[in-house]
Amino acid sequence: MRQRLFGMAVILLLASSISAYAECVPPPPLADVTTKVDTEGAVAKVLKIAGITLKADIAIERKSIFTQFPNANQMVVALVAIYQYCTQLEVVKTLTDEQKLEKLAAYQTTWLMAAAGPRAIATTADKNGGAAPDRPRSHDKRSGRMLNNVLLLRIAMDHTPMVRIKTGKISWVDIYLNPVPLWITDMNKSFIIVGSAATEAEGRQRMQGLKISHPQYDFELYEPYGTNTNYGIMMASWVSKQRAGEALQAAKQIERTSFIWECRGTGDRC
Repeated sequence: MRQRLFGMAVILLLASSISAYAECVPPPPLADVTTKVDTEGAVAKVLKIAGITLKADIAIERKSIFTQFPNANQMVVALVAIYQYCTQLEVVKTLTDEQKLEKLAAYQTTWLMAAAGPRAIATTADKNGGAAPDRPRSHDKRSGRMLNNVLLLRIAMDHTPMVRIKTGKISWVDIYLNPVPLWITDMNKSFIIVGSAATEAEGRQRMQGLKISHPQYDFELYEPYGTNTNYGIMMASWVSKQRAGEALQAAKQIERTSFIWECRGTGDRC
């Protein structure tokens, strides 16, 4: 399911003093009940290693957790881990604030590193002229000055994939068009390709044409990947095989040559 946080949440803000300028903010609640079991299992494992987190090999722990719980909401799990680490750093007396900031930055980078794989460059669901969502910024302004030594992790509606907290009607994009996952599993490695194009301009034109003809759906344009030189128009991205099957039924009504494409493997690379 599409993971978006409607609104802005600053996970951690560190400046010259971790106590004076920072607050460890708990992650938002899980909104997608379909991932509840695996997410709770993964979070439980995160909490078990919380006491040794300062010395643990986080890359190994992260891989183990995401592999063991393939249907977990990965962003929720990552934010829980970051929150736990943040609270541990607050009470450490042997590190300077600068050292704490450096450790936290490295820790967050490890947990929030997206897998390598196909990426969207345009979407019919976006409100910014069809451009793909921007990457999160690493800086911000407060009191009119740039915080060069501050790590700001923004989780925003049109920037970083996040837990979807939304009321009202759920759209196609909320279920079938997802951002690149943190870890590729059998539950998030399938795509539905409803068309292709030789150039980006042609792909954008075709994608918008599909949206005009079928406004009840949304589509995304993906850049060429691997040995494929064409741009792909996706009707579903980063979904489970079950979700892909559902989307394929609708895609066949639009273009009978639509098909399922999957990452060859799992892990940190498609």
